[in-house]
Amino acid sequence: MRFREHWPIARSRLRRRDFAAVFDRVPAGALGDMLEVGSGDGFLASLLAPLGRSLTTTEYAPGEASHGRELPRLRCSVTELPFADGAFDFIFSSSVLEHVRDRCGAMAELRRCLRQDGVMIHLMPSVTWKLLQLVMYYPHVVLS
Repeated sequence: MRFREHWPIARSRLRRRDFAAVFDRVPAGALGDMLEVGSGDGFLASLLAPLGRSLTTTEYAPGEASHGRELPRLRCSVTELPFADGAFDFIFSSSVLEHVRDRCGAMAELRRCLRQDGVMIHLMPSVTWKLLQLVMYYPHVVLS
């Protein structure tokens, strides 16, 4: 009998649940041209992609995505985005903005890239989530 899940499986389940809480009623293609800032491993990008016409992802850290590899991915900072003014209908980030030192500069840059009637959603983790990540994820990485 198994009492606990491997952390990557539990984390994916939690990320799907959080994503569904925000986007469950959004019809496919409804979000237009989308930008995900800080796409990390690409997991959320792979869930987000069907909800718009196009999805471009950005990531500051080097490395490749393990999910959503077919999506355009640019390496850049959220404070210096290489896009035209008003390029996107929808901008999304999850667990990104808490790492940005110049949050005002980042928000100004994101607003610049957003169309006049566009929408931005930025999810930030709670203290509880960050504590769980410290207690569960990092020991898993060390033991793996």
